[in-house]
Amino acid sequence: MLQLKDGYNKIEYTVKSELQGEQSISGSIFLYEQNVKIVVSDIDGTVTRSDIRGNVYYVFGKEWFQPEICDLYTKIEQNGYVVMYLSARPIGMHNVTTTMITGLKQGEE
Repeated sequence: MLQLKDGYNKIEYTVKSELQGEQSISGSIFLYEQNVKIVVSDIDGTVTRSDIRGNVYYVFGKEWFQPEICDLYTKIEQNGYVVMYLSARPIGMHNVTTTMITGLKQGEE
């Protein structure tokens, strides 16, 4: 019905109201093939050692990650899974959170 293609799909939501007129916001949907194995992981309290501290400490240059978290996620990916991260962080922290997850290193990894 949405005519999505495999991979990245750009979308736009539009809402009309008498009070605010027409408002739109863009986003994306990533469509995986049916046989892709996915692990969904929370970030704060799972990747980080605490919901609040993990959220705030990184902004100030201090790491607060679970020990061996990089090794765990490396093994998950080596076993053929795609990791999808979930977060209740505000949308304004998107860039900080993405940078944190993609740049996370522990030990020699």
